[in-house]
Amino acid sequence: LGDHLEAASPVEASFWPIHPTLDRLLQYKFLVFPFKSTDWSGQLCTSSSTTNCKGHHAGDLTFWPTVGMGAGGVYKKAYRTNQEIREAIRPDSYAMSYVYENFKWPHCSQAGWTFTAVDDAEKEMDARNSPQHQIYNPGTPTPPNI
Repeated sequence: LGDHLEAASPVEASFWPIHPTLDRLLQYKFLVFPFKSTDWSGQLCTSSSTTNCKGHHAGDLTFWPTVGMGAGGVYKKAYRTNQEIREAIRPDSYAMSYVYENFKWPHCSQAGWTFTAVDDAEKEMDARNSPQHQIYNPGTPTPPNI
């Protein structure tokens, strides 16, 4: 699949079908079953690397500038850190220049993987936050770690 270890992976052609899918899945996760913690600390590299995984830390600048909402609600092109990008795609404070039409993956459904619909997840989240419902059950089967 090419070199996706380093932060310059966007120069590899196979990066482009993968990256938007992961971006979309991350936004889906924020909407359907948010992380309990978004802490970005600890060891990042799980393989040997002589670069200390430069480009993968929260404060590292991205390889290319990104268009996002800046001060005063004006969109501008700027180099942003990984953390700034992750915060900009959060649905509760969305600040990117694009929006996904939906969070449906028909090819996954055809293979037997079901994803909780965003509208259903919002209802489940409301129910989970009510005093009588403290357990979240997104249904089965679900993909691991989603």
